Amino acid sequence: MGYSIAIRASKELRNKLFTFMEKNYREPHTVLGGEYSYSSLGKTLSYDHSKQALGFDYNSGVGEQERFYIYAVLCWLALKSDKTMETPFGMTHYYVYDGSEKTPVLIESEWAEKIPKRYEQYLTDKNGFYDYKRMYENKWTQEMDVAFKQLNGISVDELNQIVKVELNRLDELWTKEIIG
Repeated sequence: MGYSIAIRASKELRNKLFTFMEKNYREPHTVLGGEYSYSSLGKTLSYDHSKQALGFDYNSGVGEQERFYIYAVLCWLALKSDKTMETPFGMTHYYVYDGSEKTPVLIESEWAEKIPKRYEQYLTDKNGFYDYKRMYENKWTQEMDVAFKQLNGISVDELNQIVKVELNRLDELWTKEIIG
């Protein structure tokens, strides 16, 4: 079983983002360590047939670290996109899961005070970064941290730092190469 996660962007911006990512995106195994990546960046996705899509295909066996990384990169891409969606609290950036399920991407400094509590899980920093532990609704325990480190070889805090640094790197390159 596989999955697709993608942003929507105009043809011109989608091509610009794709060209930028081909040059600057570092695959999960490069950033996180390992021999292989189980996800792939593309404009033609297995479960999302929109001509405006840009995102990732990944299989059900992808590890937690890689999944977290590609979702964070996707949030970064969403914040660069020229497409937004209507929500009960205003127009927001978003990504799409398997071609149909839209998920908002909300910059915390802009949205934290405006949204209902149930939307807090969609808050990111200005580069799309969100704390891995947020998926556990502040119920992350020390035991979970120990188990995560045993399974993955690094702690959640280390994973967060690696991903945050990578998103910052992409954003600095985007600013330098595209915005000027």
